[in-house]
Amino acid sequence: MSKSTRHLHILELEGSAAGGYAGQLFVHRGAKVIKLVSSKSPLNREAASQKDTRQRNLQATGYLDRGKERRTLHEEPHESQKELVECLDWADVLLESSAPEPLTPLSHASDFPNLIRVQISPFGSTGPYADFQSNAFTDDALGGHLYLNGEPSRAPLPRPGLQSHYQAGLHGFIGALSALRAREQSGKGQRVEVSHFEAMASLHQHTLTMWTHGRHILKREGNRQPGPWHPAGIYPCQDGYIMLVLSSSSHRDRFFVHADLPEILADPRFSDDLQIGQNKEAFDQALTPWLSNHTVSEIMAIAERSETPASPVNSLEDVLENPHLKERDYWQSVEGARVPKRAFSIQKKTQSKTTRSQAPLNSTRSSPTSPNQNAAPLNGVRVLDLSRLWAGPLAGRILADLGADVIQIESPDARGGRITPPALGPISHLFPDDLVGEHPWNRIGSLNKLIRNKRSLTLDLKKEEAKELFERLVIEADVVLENFSPRVMPQLGLDFESLSQLNPKLIYTALSGYGNSGPHRDRVALGPVIEAESGASYDMRYSLKDSPYRSGVAWADPIAGLHAVAATLIALQDQTADSSPTARYVEVPMLESMISVMGEPLLEIQKRKDRPPSNEIKGAEPAPQGIYPCQGEDRWLALSIESNRQWRVLCGLCGFKEWETLSPKERHEKRSSIDLALSRWTQSQTSTELELQLQSQGIIAAAVRNSRDLIHDPQLAHGLFWARLRHPDSGVHTEPGCPIRLSRNPVDYRRPAPCLGEHNEEVLKEWLGAKTDLISELKEKEILVQKPS
Repeated sequence: MSKSTRHLHILELEGSAAGGYAGQLFVHRGAKVIKLVSSKSPLNREAASQKDTRQRNLQATGYLDRGKERRTLHEEPHESQKELVECLDWADVLLESSAPEPLTPLSHASDFPNLIRVQISPFGSTGPYADFQSNAFTDDALGGHLYLNGEPSRAPLPRPGLQSHYQAGLHGFIGALSALRAREQSGKGQRVEVSHFEAMASLHQHTLTMWTHGRHILKREGNRQPGPWHPAGIYPCQDGYIMLVLSSSSHRDRFFVHADLPEILADPRFSDDLQIGQNKEAFDQALTPWLSNHTVSEIMAIAERSETPASPVNSLEDVLENPHLKERDYWQSVEGARVPKRAFSIQKKTQSKTTRSQAPLNSTRSSPTSPNQNAAPLNGVRVLDLSRLWAGPLAGRILADLGADVIQIESPDARGGRITPPALGPISHLFPDDLVGEHPWNRIGSLNKLIRNKRSLTLDLKKEEAKELFERLVIEADVVLENFSPRVMPQLGLDFESLSQLNPKLIYTALSGYGNSGPHRDRVALGPVIEAESGASYDMRYSLKDSPYRSGVAWADPIAGLHAVAATLIALQDQTADSSPTARYVEVPMLESMISVMGEPLLEIQKRKDRPPSNEIKGAEPAPQGIYPCQGEDRWLALSIESNRQWRVLCGLCGFKEWETLSPKERHEKRSSIDLALSRWTQSQTSTELELQLQSQGIIAAAVRNSRDLIHDPQLAHGLFWARLRHPDSGVHTEPGCPIRLSRNPVDYRRPAPCLGEHNEEVLKEWLGAKTDLISELKEKEILVQKPS
């Protein structure tokens, strides 16, 4: 019998914030989590004073420990081993994590064949970097994210917090639930391995595609989104900063009409997306005077009236007072401070006395008589994916990689029109060899990597016959996934209440910017907007004198997508364990999921008054920690010294004998002098040489990688990270795989991205038993198409 998540037993060994967040996600769903701490824990030794202060504060405040039973192992070895074995025998899942050091797994965990063993570390257990060290700062450098942040004429700009740890914890949690589902078929546990490096490399939108398809290295552009999209960045206004994302002509036109800016609309340099992408500077010069004469609230009022994506650039103090979050009862108190209560919610539908009936076609679905015990863990799960852009399609792709049968429901024009300007190829670098080709809608690399392993069915849900087909598919589905505004599905009559009457066991996962209630419910949201509103952008700046900056990657999108997968798997787990399965509504607001991975800085600002941005807080991070210039164009080294031993070794390598005995406090006081001396030392050497040299001496260092570096990285090449599948219109390209490694039920790259409508006939026959004459009729009526209109 399957266990619901609230009946699971989780054993978490003290480690990194990644393991802590995976454990916290189990706590959130009511699981019993025991956190084991060694009596010789680093937190109890002098060395703790030399660790990353922010991470230590995070653990001390208990953000990730809330709801866990914390146990300290006996000091006597025999007794501690006995306690450990008893806990392992009790547990369903063992969470092991480590950072910055490599993970040394618990050797006798393998003696428990039913145990799910989750192991999260900077680089995994094998490969050329297996013995390297990395913290959140260098994880960003390694994963290609740091390179995209900040001004092109300055060093890349680090982002605050422990984002790499949280995303790794999410991947570990997803892996654990996947392995639990596989255990229901096989009765056997397995190892789940996640490396920070692979997981970070997997969470790019356009970066890697631009290199594999157009040999273009995406670079940072200050507060503009790297690439041809504009505007999508932070702008100063009369009383603060505003994030504007008007990178589509429809959004721009509506905003400028409501803002009464006809001169911008009429300017030929800004006539379409291609033109504006090549005239970013001129556009900003035209818009800036108007912005400087308007307040944040005035601009937001225009954005809401015009239904365009914008948000204030909030400080974390602003976030704590956000009226939308207050109305949604988002906060809970931990040690006298407010922290996020949830990243998502799951509501079980109360059984209705009546259900809608839909005249069924002949369903061909049946339960397998002898399931393959080594199949991918979600084998047999059926998903209807209505999502678009990034967060939703990423969630659907992860479910597909884990074995689910994911049907991408697409309108005929979802991938653009039939005619694509040839100039878009060399401007976007998203088409193979920068050529849009004969079927450009099938050749968009950044889309194709998000729909790998899916099947495509074209249905325009505004047409009644298409809507009826979709409703019949819902009857056969396990999951519906969508990321529309909360207005859209009710307007179509396809909201959760309606669809759960058709299928009383349906799991309906809805991603939206702000959730289905609250004063900001109907605001238009995209990843950069959510990042700014969540407080993540406010502290991302070079100094107090500088503007806040946006991330080069719209980080809120993958964070929301990962939380959507996690929540969907929880719902599936609970559905399987339910004696009377009922429909579940899974709500994943992007804003709430983004703030949930910022618990540490939220606690920090509530404990200290009059704080400067985190980049200006002396003593709040390792010293030295910085980004230093190296030999070559735009080449940099990220370096982080977390202990006195590391500092002494570095001084020996650099010849800084007079500084060898400096304490961490003294190093902070001399930071400017030390940074200048380190820059002189690094700029005569290559970043890769320095990385190898410093890592061999136990120093945390990483060459700041760009897209080309990632594609050719030996650690990523060592494992099974990359997926290479032949596409009929695009050929073979390298794309990131799934960073969740399951030892018994591995992910499956079984099909390339589908061409538009490629599986129309196949899906309708397989899911609904549709006859050939009906399919021919639907094609004649252009309900089923394989080309845009």
